[in-house]
Amino acid sequence: CTPKCCGGIYLIVTGVICLSLCLVLYFEKDNFITWSVNSAVIVDSPDSPGYDAWVDGCSGDLPYVYTSFWFYNLTNYHDVLYDQALPNFEKVGPYTYLECQVKFDIEFFDDNNKVRFSTNYTYFWEQSKNTRSE
Repeated sequence: CTPKCCGGIYLIVTGVICLSLCLVLYFEKDNFITWSVNSAVIVDSPDSPGYDAWVDGCSGDLPYVYTSFWFYNLTNYHDVLYDQALPNFEKVGPYTYLECQVKFDIEFFDDNNKVRFSTNYTYFWEQSKNTRSE
């Protein structure tokens, strides 16, 4: 085989392989994406890849969950009580806290299709996201 002939055969074989890979990827990309997301997100046993992050939402590389609260202060309570005045409210907030969820008493059942658990919520004051003090 001459170098020119072998080069042509090499290009044809490489082209066929690349075309085959492109076709497989084109038709299987949705299945691959679904499988990738499901394996990272679905927790169906303690052996699942995302189990530890799901149990302890306060650790790892998960995004933080912030919870904000607003309150309404009654500013004329004396007038409402004694003079039958209409109440005046002042909206204050937001008071923003970092929310931490830790799951415990975890029980998988129904062939790992269902899970039962309790959750402990802990809130941490996040001064950088608040304009008022706690």
